[in-house]
Amino acid sequence: MIIHVYFFDDDSEVNTLGGQINIFLNKNNNKEKIWYDFRDCLHQVTDIKQFNKCKLTIQ
Repeated sequence: MIIHVYFFDDDSEVNTLGGQINIFLNKNNNKEKIWYDFRDCLHQVTDIKQFNKCKLTIQ
């Protein structure tokens, strides 16, 4: 499973457009909020058993 992570200026969200998992995080939030949003987004698209099979690309 490949998960793409992007930082941008809008509310954090996750989508699976084009068959890819894309997580968009609001870069203006503090670090704690960014990690909280990241965790929530991962939870929406993965099962905890899949974490060892994930590859993240962060841009």
